[in-house]
Amino acid sequence: MKKGFSEDFEKFWEEYPYRWIPSSDKRVKVGKQNAWILWRRLDSETRELILHILPVYKRQIDTKIVPDAFRWLRDKKWLDYDIPLPKKKLQMMPKTETLSWKQKQKAKEAGEKFRQHLAERKKLR
Repeated sequence: MKKGFSEDFEKFWEEYPYRWIPSSDKRVKVGKQNAWILWRRLDSETRELILHILPVYKRQIDTKIVPDAFRWLRDKKWLDYDIPLPKKKLQMMPKTETLSWKQKQKAKEAGEKFRQHLAERKKLR
């Protein structure tokens, strides 16, 4: 990490395409600090989605019309691409046989409290 940027932001910044500046005929990246401010406001799921979409975006974008990263984040351009996230493996609950007696009692009590809560809500209707 450099200058307080998070690891995922550095990955985003590295992956984001360069912008073409016609007057100098160079490709540059600008607005890193502004992009960082917006990046911090995003939740982790959105960040993951952006990092997943970015390679597709790079392949499809015209290299002469790349907005800087700040504008791309501000305008939520990742929403223009309908690419599902790779499915995560679900964490399975442990089998009840592997739970201790105390854990089983807690689960049973929590279930009873929930059933009572549902019954009370039904009465209020």
